[in-house]
Amino acid sequence: MTIKYLYVVGYSDFKATFPFLHIPIDNIILYAAKDKLDIPKLTESWSKLDSYKQYIDYQNELRNKIKECEPLRWELRYWIEYARITSKGKGYKKCQS
Repeated sequence: MTIKYLYVVGYSDFKATFPFLHIPIDNIILYAAKDKLDIPKLTESWSKLDSYKQYIDYQNELRNKIKECEPLRWELRYWIEYARITSKGKGYKKCQS
């Protein structure tokens, strides 16, 4: 969301900002983080956590375990891969070209 808001106000150079952006936490990322980084899944969705501390602790754990690149770049790399894995057998239809 931060990139979207910055773009809307005319900011287009994200090089300095990118390392600080958080990973959007959804079920696909929870699955990928458990599988790739051995980070336990949250017991609730991020929007229903009891405190900001739980959210930031999870973000910090991601940041501490991701060594290969910036956290958001890691998310961009693995979200598609794990979206495909988690969607198998759930009746999702592929786009027709």
